[in-house]
Amino acid sequence: MHSIATIELEDGGKIIVELYHDVAPKTVENFIKLAESGFYDGLTFHRVIKGVAIQGGDPNGDGTGGSENTITGEFIANGYDNYLSHKAGTISMARSDDYDSASSQFFITSADNTSWDGQYAAFGRVIEGMDVVERLANLETVTEEDGTETETPVEVPVIKSIKIKKYAVKYDKDNEYDKADMENISSNYDILNQLMQMGYTVDGDGNLVMPEDETTIELDTDSETNE
Repeated sequence: MHSIATIELEDGGKIIVELYHDVAPKTVENFIKLAESGFYDGLTFHRVIKGVAIQGGDPNGDGTGGSENTITGEFIANGYDNYLSHKAGTISMARSDDYDSASSQFFITSADNTSWDGQYAAFGRVIEGMDVVERLANLETVTEEDGTETETPVEVPVIKSIKIKKYAVKYDKDNEYDKADMENISSNYDILNQLMQMGYTVDGDGNLVMPEDETTIELDTDSETNE
């Protein structure tokens, strides 16, 4: 099973990210918990690495803060088999030099940066809104009096909310959803999204639960790690 995170900005921009439970389960669980609690609402993308990435999720707004808890760094250098590459559109956890210091801050790449592979806990990919990511990654940043350009945006983007939805579908490397067999109907992401809006839910076993009679229709929930 994979989850969808919709990051909505105060300016109306949206970044939709698929989160990979099978790649970095603790990282995804932490991100979802914070998002569902409203932790990220009103926080910012405080850092712009020009043309490379945007970083946000710090309650202090300057890169020094986090939530009350830290999590284990799920990446190769820390002993975890996370082979998700930091290609453009990858969401990953920011951290200090301590491998297990990630908390709430995350970054999204606007361009490939494989030098981060194995060093940071990548845990998902953007499936919609790369134009927003690229726009933010090229925002004007503050220039100091001596002419040094900082990574602080002049106009700081504000996160309005991060909403989470869960789907019993698989994800492939071309950013398309594999079809699930549901009563011999070839069902894709758009149909599942419509069903969710109609009140359907997915239970802990990956079954689609109908809103009225609680009849369940089993979906294929075998997952594959995307890379």
